[in-house]
Amino acid sequence: MIITNIKGGLGNQMFQYACGRTLALKNQDKLFLVRHEHTKDILRPFSLANFNITAGTMSAKDVPIFKKLLSKVTQKLSGNYHVGFDPTILTYKGNVYLDGYFQSEKYFHDIADTIRNDFTLRTPFIGNLAEISERIQHDEHAVSIHIRRGDYTNHLDFGGIATKEYYEQATARMRELHPHARFYIFSDDIAWCQKKLPFGSDAVFVSNAKHADYEELILMSQCKHHIIANSSFSWWGAWLGSNMQKIVIAPKRWSNLHENWYRDIVPVSWIRM
Repeated sequence: MIITNIKGGLGNQMFQYACGRTLALKNQDKLFLVRHEHTKDILRPFSLANFNITAGTMSAKDVPIFKKLLSKVTQKLSGNYHVGFDPTILTYKGNVYLDGYFQSEKYFHDIADTIRNDFTLRTPFIGNLAEISERIQHDEHAVSIHIRRGDYTNHLDFGGIATKEYYEQATARMRELHPHARFYIFSDDIAWCQKKLPFGSDAVFVSNAKHADYEELILMSQCKHHIIANSSFSWWGAWLGSNMQKIVIAPKRWSNLHENWYRDIVPVSWIRM
């Protein structure tokens, strides 16, 4: 079996699932997910069940029993808090317990179509969400912009990177590459975005407190092009996008303290500013 410890917000959970899914397919093993160390993280609920994922679940109380089945080598390696790409993980055999962040498409590049299919919604959009979705999908000029404020506003590691100046430069660059760009704004602080950032009179402010995180992520992915923050949430919104000619603009820097950890997070085809 492959057991993946699921922790953090939705974007992190998706990276963790994708790495485990790759290893399970590679080894023809079963994948199980467990909310082990972060079962009290009520602000970051387990959201993967809203997608068409292929995995079972394991109770946290069973994890110690499972770990006894691991080889000493596997137990040592799987205990590290991996962030970047570590190719040795994809060589693991037998019972494996994955505990990390695995933030690189290199873990699942070979099964990209499978991952995109897994991250489709179990329940289709209805009502207002369906209307927004239809509008985005029929707009050939749709560009998603994700602005993360909230905990990033004063975050020592991730704050001060996707700044007002970054979004001004990124939107200007997008307009150069796609002159008729129409921006669809996703943020946890829409009021700030409306006041501080120049998106144009036809910009659409999508985010709403009534929308679930996974719903907004899928709406984001339906845009043709993307401007993202240094956030795993907007990373997935851009990566899931099916437009083969998509333009994705990402911050030049991902972290203030551990930039080397994130050296593999941004695909080479994306533009960094």
